[in-house]
Amino acid sequence: MQTITQNPKNIYNEFNSDIGKECQKDWKLVEYEGKWYFSNPKYKTKRFNIGVIFDKKNPKIKRKMYPISSYENDPHEICFNINYKGSCAELIPNKFQELSNTRNRKRVEKYVSYREARDKTKKEYDILNPPKNHKKPQKSPR
Repeated sequence: MQTITQNPKNIYNEFNSDIGKECQKDWKLVEYEGKWYFSNPKYKTKRFNIGVIFDKKNPKIKRKMYPISSYENDPHEICFNINYKGSCAELIPNKFQELSNTRNRKRVEKYVSYREARDKTKKEYDILNPPKNHKKPQKSPR
């Protein structure tokens, strides 16, 4: 991730960069204390760092700029994270991915049904075999 410290007109020319097509159209580049950040009307005064990723098809010519933020700081889920794998970078949207679209869906569903069956069995056992209150006999004082 690079933070760009040029004026907006020079950013597009010098870096030959565009705002990534995955970003919403409301993103604007704003300058704050000599550095450039992304800003979005949904967040009003909040600023986000700029992440730059090379275009996979032609890395020397085109770069894409993305707003970078952690999940905790992005309640509207419109920013991105960058996952570095060696020399490659993968762009990950902060948008929540529904469980039905993940590869772990079946495993989670099986675990939930297992826990429900186990809890039901435990309740039945507790009804049939209530816990006994065994008190240890007290020793008489000598």
